[in-house]
Amino acid sequence: MSINDDDILEYIEFPYENDIEYDLSKFKLHILYHPNVPQEEVADVFYNSKRVGWIFPISRLESNESFLENEAAEKYLIKHMEIAAKKLGLQYKTKIEERLSSDADQIKLSSIVGDDAVLFVESSETSQRIGFEFLNVRLFFLLQYHL
Repeated sequence: MSINDDDILEYIEFPYENDIEYDLSKFKLHILYHPNVPQEEVADVFYNSKRVGWIFPISRLESNESFLENEAAEKYLIKHMEIAAKKLGLQYKTKIEERLSSDADQIKLSSIVGDDAVLFVESSETSQRIGFEFLNVRLFFLLQYHL
């Protein structure tokens, strides 16, 4: 089976609908690992008082059982989760194609990257504008978000 890049979300378990447009190339995805992060654990990440992205466990991508109280924030979280799902889907497209069979129409990304994956979606434009470099703050980041 061969998947068109534009259709990658059709083959991934992603129970959300996003109505905010974005340019996928303007975001970076960082995969970190930590056991037992509950799916309701999400946070917007700030640097020098500017939001540079969102962090959430991979389980949040695959279940829409928990929501943020702030509806506007929830919309932006969903946008960032879709970006993460697309970026992971494109990064692991070959594995997705291999695992899809006549029995399964979709797969869970956690089956590829692991249940303990925590995803940080970073806005490249904001990071560049304010001088945020993930590699330079990674240690603080890991301590701050307990990863």
